Amino acid sequence: MAEIEIWVPLIGNDKDGWDADMPPEYETDDDVHYDVNDTTTQDMDTGEVLTSRYNLIVDEKLPQRAAELGAWFMEELRSIDSPHVEEVRGRGLMVGVVLKESSGTARPFAEELMERGILAKETHEQVIRFAPPLVVSRQELEEALVPIREVLQAPVAQTS
Repeated sequence: MAEIEIWVPLIGNDKDGWDADMPPEYETDDDVHYDVNDTTTQDMDTGEVLTSRYNLIVDEKLPQRAAELGAWFMEELRSIDSPHVEEVRGRGLMVGVVLKESSGTARPFAEELMERGILAKETHEQVIRFAPPLVVSRQELEEALVPIREVLQAPVAQTS
């Protein structure tokens, strides 16, 4: 079996600085706790929850799927004829579109994408980061490419 590195997101309390907006019902004095109240995990302990999530990731081949879809998605982004794009880079489905400094910061682009239903994050001033879920379909990415293409091909980033 191939070795797979998995990062498991944990819910931390406010003092950890992990999530300052955590709802009060989840805050505790513990350093880390898990939400095991959904119907899938209500009768499992933490180890069983993590094991079931790991098995899902392995059984569904999510890392391999992310690598394949991510490579395709990056190639599609690279094929966009845009006056703003300097480079497209990433790993798996974690993709960054680096903008030319002459195009300004990534924030107006991310805001315009949000107006069109695409959640992206501006990072390091010049990067639009896309991080779709591991279960995203190719069809969903194809649909997302339509507004992404429109925004990246616009003469200047539009703000609402």
